[in-house]
Amino acid sequence: LEAQNLVSTVEPCWDAEEDKGVVNAIGGLFTAYKVRFWYWELVEMLRKVTLATAVPILLSESSTQITAGLFVIVAVMCVVIGWCPYRFGFLSYLQAGLHVVLYCVLYSGLET
Repeated sequence: LEAQNLVSTVEPCWDAEEDKGVVNAIGGLFTAYKVRFWYWELVEMLRKVTLATAVPILLSESSTQITAGLFVIVAVMCVVIGWCPYRFGFLSYLQAGLHVVLYCVLYSGLET
């Protein structure tokens, strides 16, 4: 799979010796992303917290919650497609597909 660029043994892309220790310790959190998007896992966690807690708690009306959730999903999906933060391009499109599924699930809740 490595020859087909589907699986990668990721070598740290950092120069400083102290950075290599950090990459070895917690590198699994950001090795799926391009180096300039090392923070993308934090963006993903913020999206999940927003959809799971902030939207339901802050917005009391059901249709408003769903609309806010749809907005978050579309915004993140556009950013993922535009920036392609993942090391392999197909992962960005896989993530965008996930957002389409999330959109359909939330939209089905709006219709009921």
